[in-house]
Amino acid sequence: MVKDYYSILGINREASKDEIKEAYRKLALLYHPDTSSQPGSSEKFHDINEAYQVLGNEGKRLQYDLLYNSTTQPGPPTMRRTYTQRKRPPVHTPTGTPTKEEYEDSIRPYLKYSILFSRVAFVFCLFLFLDYYLPRKTTLDIVSAVEKNYINEGMSNYDIAIEVFIGDGTGLRIPEEHHDYFKAGDSVAVKRTFITHTGINIIKTAKPLYPIRAYGNIYGPKIFLVYILAFCSLMGGIVNLSPHGKISFGVASAFFLLIVYILI
Repeated sequence: MVKDYYSILGINREASKDEIKEAYRKLALLYHPDTSSQPGSSEKFHDINEAYQVLGNEGKRLQYDLLYNSTTQPGPPTMRRTYTQRKRPPVHTPTGTPTKEEYEDSIRPYLKYSILFSRVAFVFCLFLFLDYYLPRKTTLDIVSAVEKNYINEGMSNYDIAIEVFIGDGTGLRIPEEHHDYFKAGDSVAVKRTFITHTGINIIKTAKPLYPIRAYGNIYGPKIFLVYILAFCSLMGGIVNLSPHGKISFGVASAFFLLIVYILI
């Protein structure tokens, strides 16, 4: 006589594979010989295992169903109905409102350009950091003139330009409180970046322990903009984000790169 494996596991004949597995786990915990004190638990556990070995395998289950039906029911065997997971109906959004997938598909053609731009901006930041943090060069110059220039109609705190002989006639801007510290003809030492030779500090050779910070370039107080640009370009070009995230950081990189470029 063929055993009724469905009754052993306590499930109906149309149970899914997950339902069979769940029933087996519960019964196995209940009747395991090592944990169960009920009489006949070993035989019951053996039947549970045997039932699961058959019903848990689609091929063996089909053969068992055919055999069981042929021995217990007259006439042609009844085939078991197979259940498949039903697909969810598509989500309809209001007219004119794109779904997340539609939005990402619309921006995907621009994604590679955004990533490329962010990576270029990140390399540019690495260049600026390398230029700023490498050992600096010191050049000796002579102050040619001290001029007071009002920038932005006098609203800037850094409106004093010290003109020194540096070969190309450019000057170094220092804070206003030091406007009378340098005089024409003073011998000065200028600390410059390693690659671009941008002036960072100006020191009167008569007072070598009193350097004055030079402003008017990206290496002054505005260097925090370079850090922001580096963060945005890193997120938009290297970190694994969604297309929307990469596009957003790419736009931010373009904005801050323009600002940094103007300040250089």
